[in-house]
Amino acid sequence: MSSYEVVEEQREEEGQSPYTMLSVVAKQEGETYIFHDVNLSRHKLEALIAICNRNQVSPIHFDEVLLDYIKMDMENLKPEIIITK
Repeated sequence: MSSYEVVEEQREEEGQSPYTMLSVVAKQEGETYIFHDVNLSRHKLEALIAICNRNQVSPIHFDEVLLDYIKMDMENLKPEIIITK
């Protein structure tokens, strides 16, 4: 059984101000997987995590699911082009 959660991590790099990044922690069969600095808004990331938890997505496939989710989100942002004569 897999479980996912969103966590905040503080990051500080030389020459930059400290910032908070969102990461995903996935657990399955006693193993813990951490996906650092996922570049989505908290709202969208929590929606994705709910999908992963509901569908018991294996952490091995999380990167694929994340890419598909981002791709679908980008497609929804494309403006509709209508050409009329």
